[in-house]
Amino acid sequence: MHYLPRLIDAKLAQYIRAFGAVSLRGPKWCGKTTTCLQQAGSAYYLTERNTQELARINPENLFSGNPPILLDEWQRVPELWDAVRSDVDRVQEKGRFLLTGSTTPKHVHHSGTGRIARLKMKSMTLSESGESSAQISLSSLFSESDISGAQEEPSLESLINLICRGGWPASIGSPLEATLLVPREYVAAVCDPDAADMEGEDAIRFNAQKMRALLHAFGRTTAQLVNKSTLLKDFSRGGEHADGKAETIRSRNTLDAYIDYLERSYVIEEQPAWNPALRSPLRLRISPKWHLIDPSLAVAAMGATPEMLKKDVKTLGFLFESLCYRDLSVYAACMDAQVYHYRDNSDLEVDAIVERTDQSWGAFEVKLGAAQVDDAAATLNRLERKMALAGQTAPSCKCVIVGQGRFAYRRPDGVAVVPITMLGA
Repeated sequence: MHYLPRLIDAKLAQYIRAFGAVSLRGPKWCGKTTTCLQQAGSAYYLTERNTQELARINPENLFSGNPPILLDEWQRVPELWDAVRSDVDRVQEKGRFLLTGSTTPKHVHHSGTGRIARLKMKSMTLSESGESSAQISLSSLFSESDISGAQEEPSLESLINLICRGGWPASIGSPLEATLLVPREYVAAVCDPDAADMEGEDAIRFNAQKMRALLHAFGRTTAQLVNKSTLLKDFSRGGEHADGKAETIRSRNTLDAYIDYLERSYVIEEQPAWNPALRSPLRLRISPKWHLIDPSLAVAAMGATPEMLKKDVKTLGFLFESLCYRDLSVYAACMDAQVYHYRDNSDLEVDAIVERTDQSWGAFEVKLGAAQVDDAAATLNRLERKMALAGQTAPSCKCVIVGQGRFAYRRPDGVAVVPITMLGA
């Protein structure tokens, strides 16, 4: 099968040259193993029973081979982490190991610092899967260079299909009906303790019915500000987040445990609130937005279909925002930037803030259609004025990302307008 290059390839190669071991983590089926195999010298697959037994007898049984040695799904034998860390300390060579994992065991969440470098991988962006021309780069938006460009305008149906299909490498180029099965199976696997790589106390604690109800809740609230207290209240009274199930989540400790597992399994993630300066006079909301790691999982968790989304523009808008967050976060990582959201006590809300390591930042609004661009630009300009009054640095870029649009251009007020199918790293 032909390898579709990934944006993380260059950074992975850079990390291999700089560290003794590199851990590439991310959701199942996003392409971690295939990506690592492009640069590995040898590989061991911990999904194989014999390999697991060899590792449990002595982890160093897997340390023979040409480097980098790929230990795929290493979390199946968690003691491998400490063994790799010790080997890196002892041998003092760069590029010894590559580790891939779809779940992070609790005991290694913060260990290995300085010895095992960590990279996060997501499902494919539209530029990686070939649905974006990538003729407008995120970095060019920060440089104020010319951003003019044109394309054939995507149809609403094609955008819906991209959301429902998701960025799973195995789905690229397949018929839509077949690709819809992938996220549905993913959600089913997460809810099945026998199929979800749950071990020890994780396997004992989780209940499939409760897990499905929680995923349904995250699907309904993707790209929205919903705190844990709100989720718990709705579950306790059998509201919409409970998904009509008889058995649901009723305690904060239980909710925290489920969310912790979903985060460690790279099924959900926070989009943190942006705080421009610790001593800023601005009064900001600090709750994160939540996303499933790929918008197709939100669709599957809700039991939605492309036909249903055509009739529910509000839900479609949130799902499109989640798709844009997925792509924007991958593009931002290529320039060592982070993606946040902004909301203050006056309810001024901006969908995404991209902040670079030098603290320069850009503000982004996400809209399905070109008819909403004027309102989105007004929001971005309002944020710029508010930052100026608060003595904060001005944004390096202001941009509206649209779903349907033929052109990329910069408005007279400095706001760039870029279709998501033209955006790249």
